[in-house]
Amino acid sequence: MTENSEVSNIDINTRLYTLSIRLRSNGFSFSRYDILSENSYEYKDYSFHSGASYLQSLENIILNDDIFLQPYKDVNIIIAGNRFTLVPQEFAEDEETLKKFYRFNIESENEKILNNTLIQTSTQIVFGVDKDLHNFLMRTFAGPKFLHSHSILNEYFAPKSRLGNNAKMMCQIRDNKLDIICHKRGKLIFSNGFEFSDINDAAFYLLSCWKNIGYNNILDILQLTGVNEQTQALNEIVSDYLTNIEPVVFPAQVFKLGKASINAPFDLIALPLCEL
Repeated sequence: MTENSEVSNIDINTRLYTLSIRLRSNGFSFSRYDILSENSYEYKDYSFHSGASYLQSLENIILNDDIFLQPYKDVNIIIAGNRFTLVPQEFAEDEETLKKFYRFNIESENEKILNNTLIQTSTQIVFGVDKDLHNFLMRTFAGPKFLHSHSILNEYFAPKSRLGNNAKMMCQIRDNKLDIICHKRGKLIFSNGFEFSDINDAAFYLLSCWKNIGYNNILDILQLTGVNEQTQALNEIVSDYLTNIEPVVFPAQVFKLGKASINAPFDLIALPLCEL
């Protein structure tokens, strides 16, 4: 196990803080902050390398670290995986209908099926969480809210896509995973994630999506965020084909919470600014 720590040992009143835990395939990260206090943002990342199961590795850290066992104002669990599907709101009759859409698109076994409502685009994101993992998190935390990472990214970028006449593709690249979100004037066009081992594969996924959606290589906009080295490498490849490439602007509201937020995944950064 490796960790990247930016969490202080200073005593704080955690009842004023929000704890957000982001689960990914090979580890997890978390942030905590008091939305009303400047320089309160803290961030830490763990990667799993041992032979233990994901759940065992997660339990060993959370149950043995007092940071997670404090009472918090809110607890968010963010699922950063690819096991999700999108359902237009007009077809989302009830939870059982949403589960049927999920099972139709994704082979499901031993999963708790959850959903988030995307108000900005009148869409439901339906996603699965391992039942044993879900049970552990429900036992450990008081009333945690489960969110998919694409729920946060969609709710944050949809309003911004209404600015100007250009269609926009936002890409987050992190932990050998490429998240692609596409909007046109507030309308959700595409949302998916891709695992990759080589940056050229990530570029292929991006450009294939761009072409299949029918975006304009000169007029429409690609926005990139993520790990600097991977983002720069991806930019160098796709800039041979696309004209308008720009970095995602870091939210000034979050920067006031503390410089540690700069190193966090963008879904963790944007969460305080979304009404989810």
